[in-house]
Amino acid sequence: MTHYKSDDTYAHPELTDIISPDEARPGLLRQFANGLGGLVVLMLTGLVLIVMVFWKSP
Repeated sequence: MTHYKSDDTYAHPELTDIISPDEARPGLLRQFANGLGGLVVLMLTGLVLIVMVFWKSP
């Protein structure tokens, strides 16, 4: 994404119209899978922290 000053709006207008292939919008299934994957990673991290705290507690 191209950023430039607001008073310089006509400097490079063609650069804002270009969308590269890696910036394509993911589908609904991909977004859902990414959300579930992130949730699983966070839950596992929390579980590891809880186990470590209980293991080290007297």
